[in-house]
Amino acid sequence: MWPFRRRPAEKPGKRPEAEEPGKTYTCSFCGKSQDEVRKLIAGPTVYICDECIDLCNDIIAEEVDHEAQLEGPASPVSSPNAPTWCRVCQLPKPAEEVVAVPELGFVCHRCVDMIRAATDESEPE
Repeated sequence: MWPFRRRPAEKPGKRPEAEEPGKTYTCSFCGKSQDEVRKLIAGPTVYICDECIDLCNDIIAEEVDHEAQLEGPASPVSSPNAPTWCRVCQLPKPAEEVVAVPELGFVCHRCVDMIRAATDESEPE
């Protein structure tokens, strides 16, 4: 069972109001009190401390690094035999089967053809 008692929020997105002037609030994730952390941020029905936010940021940064490694090389020039990932279908493609699209990355010929076909169709009136 969840060890923390939640107060219903009066309005979505509204921060909880202090019930008592001397009340000690705790992080809903790690359970540390407001006196044990630098910052305790109030959400609609929960609190999160700066240490838990740092941990979340580290987890997200690791995931982003891992995803970047899975995408492979960013340019076919760096390794002509390595696959390049299509930004539309997210599939690995040989360098000769992709085109560079400014501000998007590489897109395979099949996806380019599908995009052209979709944009060439007349709009319904």
